[in-house]
Amino acid sequence: MARSTRRLNPVRARLELMDLRDNGDLEEYLGKAQNMASMIPDLSEADEMPALVNGLAPREKEAVLRYGAESRTAILEICRYVYCSGSSEGRYIVQRQGTYGVCALCEENLGSVSTVGPSDTLHGIAGS
Repeated sequence: MARSTRRLNPVRARLELMDLRDNGDLEEYLGKAQNMASMIPDLSEADEMPALVNGLAPREKEAVLRYGAESRTAILEICRYVYCSGSSEGRYIVQRQGTYGVCALCEENLGSVSTVGPSDTLHGIAGS
């Protein structure tokens, strides 16, 4: 397991983040990745995203790569949808001003909706 990034130099901390893997609990993985990233000085979102995608389970990684998510928020929304649905196939989220997404499978509030894929909507989007 990765040591605390607080005691590591920035290069070592980046390597620990790149080595982090999703071992079946998506929320735990995302929490650890976000925590590790927040402890690395001057880590940009562009630097964090490859590490985040690299450590995903195959199903989530396939969905993120297929839809070309370009922001951390979009990656998280796709991963949570895939994790809830159990499939990397399906429809994803389209931008809708002032609406919020709720996963119809687990009823989790996904927060504000953002553009991540084709012009389809995630199942359960309020107001669709």
